Amino acid sequence: MGNLARLGIETLALGYERLIYADSQRAEYLADLGATRIAGTPATRTMLETLVLIPLAYDALSGLHLDGRHKTDLSRKMAAAISTPDAGAAAPLRSAAAQTLHSVDNNHPPRAFGSR
Repeated sequence: MGNLARLGIETLALGYERLIYADSQRAEYLADLGATRIAGTPATRTMLETLVLIPLAYDALSGLHLDGRHKTDLSRKMAAAISTPDAGAAAPLRSAAAQTLHSVDNNHPPRAFGSR
């Protein structure tokens, strides 16, 4: 009896997880669609191209040791790594994104809305 109840609860939990995931994908798609409508396609494309460089922002923080004695603006350091990226570090990221045709549809496909 306990195993049957456990199985029912696990099935219900899995169903909720899938619904939550689908809803989050839909929300991301609608947010990107709204951004495109407001800012335009070129601005949205630039945003997606910039998001590809996020690993560079994390790399910019890799050697830091924060002990509280020195003021370090982490946001500015991360933004600088993305806005003026090292060409050698950015090229592989951009190449990998181009190989997967990095776009809104590939990033989170809008299943409920059909594909383009």
